[in-house]
Amino acid sequence: MNNLIKANFIRIIKNPLYEISCVLALLITAWFTAFGDKMTIFHMGTKEEFAIFIGAGTLAFSAVFVAGFMNFEYSEGVIRNKVTAGHNQWEIFLSNVVSQIQVNMLMLGFWIIGALMGGAHVTQRSFYAVVTALFYNIAFVCIMAALGMRVRNQILASSIGIIVFFILTNGFLIGNALVAFSEGTVQKVFIVLYNLSPVGQWFANSWYGVMLEMNPGFFTSVLLSLIVSIAAVLLGGIRLNKRELN
Repeated sequence: MNNLIKANFIRIIKNPLYEISCVLALLITAWFTAFGDKMTIFHMGTKEEFAIFIGAGTLAFSAVFVAGFMNFEYSEGVIRNKVTAGHNQWEIFLSNVVSQIQVNMLMLGFWIIGALMGGAHVTQRSFYAVVTALFYNIAFVCIMAALGMRVRNQILASSIGIIVFFILTNGFLIGNALVAFSEGTVQKVFIVLYNLSPVGQWFANSWYGVMLEMNPGFFTSVLLSLIVSIAAVLLGGIRLNKRELN
C-alpha cells in the first residue's frame, strides 16, 4: 500500500489547484495575521488569534478538493488499473485517505509559515490551537474522502462536499444559540455535539469560541476529532470490496 500512498501524494502535490491553494494559504494567512486588526469587523486582539481564525481556509479547500479528487479513481477508471495490479478497493480507499491527510498537513505547514511571517508568535495558546487544528482537519479530510468514494460522479462529489461545508458552517450558528440558551449538563452535551463537527471545532478553537466557552478543552477536542476520523473511514469503507466497478 506504500506505493499507492506515494503515487497519490505525488499526483496531488503536482495538481495545479493544490499548488495554487498552498501559495494562497501562505499569502492570505500572512496578510490577515499582519493586518487583520485594521479591519473593524474583527476584534480578536492578538496576531495569533487572527492566524487561528483564518485557518478555516484549509477546511474550505478540503471541501472543494478532497471528495472530487478521490472520486477521480472511479470517474476516470483509475481504480480498475489498481485492482488489476492486485489491490482491493479498501486498500485503495485507505491509501487515498492517508495521502490526502499528508497533503493537508503540508498545506497546514504553509498556513503556519504564513502566520509566522505575519508576526504571530508561538505561545502555549497558539501551540494547542495549532495541534487541535491538525486533528480537526484530519477529521474533515476523512469525511470528505468517505464522501468521494461513495459518490461516483466527480462533479456531484465536489458539489456535495461544498454543500456539506456550508451546512456545517451555518450549523455552528445554530449550535451557538443552543449552547447560549442552555445550562448545566444539557449545555455540556451540546458543546460536545457541537465539537464533533470539524467546522464547529474551528470556531470553538478561535478567540470567539473561547470567549463564548464553546471549547471543551484540548484533550476532549483531539479525542472527538479522532472519533470522527475513525467513524468516517469505517463508514466510507463499508462493503467497498464488494462494490462492482461499472
